[in-house]
This record gives sequence, structure tokens and C-alpha cells, in this order.
Amino acid sequence: MSADRTPQTYVEHAREEVHNYTQGLLLENQKLRAIVATLESENRQLEVGLQQGMSELGRLRERLEEVKQDNQQYSEEFQRIEQQSSNLSNLYVASYQLHSSVDRQAVLQAIQEIVINLIGSEEIAIFECGANGRFHMIASCGVGEWDFAPFRLGEGPIGSHLVDGEVYINRTASLQPNSITACVPLKINDRIIGAIAVFRLLAHKAGLESLDHELFALLGVHASTALYCATLHGQAARCEAVAS
Repeated sequence: MSADRTPQTYVEHAREEVHNYTQGLLLENQKLRAIVATLESENRQLEVGLQQGMSELGRLRERLEEVKQDNQQYSEEFQRIEQQSSNLSNLYVASYQLHSSVDRQAVLQAIQEIVINLIGSEEIAIFECGANGRFHMIASCGVGEWDFAPFRLGEGPIGSHLVDGEVYINRTASLQPNSITACVPLKINDRIIGAIAVFRLLAHKAGLESLDHELFALLGVHASTALYCATLHGQAARCEAVAS
């Protein structure tokens, strides 16, 4: 201890230094507390922001799923409309083919092409009812070697399906030879003037579809009219030839 310092002065000086040091610690502690409070506030804001972000992310995911479902529905609706458009186009083409000529052989060929290309069968027989009430085969595809004896309404595997005048659909048709898939009566008014017998479908086609039923209905009306008109036109042409 220096000569000019008394014990009391030294203690006061030490106390002052301790006080200043303590005050400095308190000040630093306050600064640290302020920093901690700021960090805690920012952390809470980040947590709130994160929760909001997660909530927004969840909402966006739900919306994305809704958009996916809507897109799937639109895609299915588009395919349905596209299929309907294709079906209408096929029906129009089939009707046009039947009425594009008054030549009997051309009409018979058109009927076969419709069955082959639109329905999907290369085993077809077309029959016409003669003046004696018996049906004779007048055209065929893929069944030329089969023996179709003339028949009347209600007789045999084909005539039996013409009695009620409605299109016959064999819903259990197999791929065996002579297996009738469909039988379409050709009618003028209520008179059956012929029939189209469709046998095995092509291998790639599992069965008949709704469009096939519409095509059969179309054939029942338009094919009969086209064939009837072509027959009358042929008869008229022969009469004119004889007369000349």
C-alpha cells in the first residue's frame, strides 16, 4: 500500500471498482437479455410464418389435387365427346355408303364393308326374301363355302331370329364356326324383305359395343331401303331395255 493511501481510501477505491464492474456486468446482461428477447420474438415470427407457410403449402397441395381431378374429368369428358363425334361420323359414312348408288351389287358391297370395317366381322351373309316367301343368300363374305339352304320365317338358325322383326344379338357368341353374333332383319314398313347375318367377330374385338347396336339399327332401316331401291332400279332398267 502506498504511503499516501489510507486503508479507508483503498477500501473505497476497491468498492468503487467492484461497483463499476458490477454495473458493467448488469449492463451487458441487459444487452444480452434484449438480444435474447429479440431472437425469441424473431423465432416466434419465424414459427408463425412457418406454420402459415405449411398451411399455405397444404392448401396448395389440396388445390393441386382438385386441379388434377378436374383435369381427369375434363380429359374423360373430352374422350367421351371425341368418341361420340367419331361414332356420329361412322354412322354418317355408313348411311352415305348405302345411298351413294342405286346399283344392286354396289349396295350389297357397301353393306359388307360396313360390317367388316365398322362392326368388325369378316363372316357375313346377306339374304333376300323371294316372291315365294323363302329367303335365299344373295351375297356373302367369309362364308361362301357354307351351305345355307333357303328358309322361311321361323325356320332354321337364321329364320328363327327374324320372327319378331327385331335385331337379334347373341350376347354369348363364341368364336366357333357358324356361331351367329347378330341377325339384322331388313324391313320395308313392317315387311321383312331380307336379313343380314353376322357370324364370328374379328379376333381383336372382344364383343359388340353400343355403337355396333346403333349400326345394326341403321342397317335395318337404310340397308333395306337402299337394297329395295336398287332392286326396283334394276327392274326398271331391264324393262326399259326390253321395251327399247
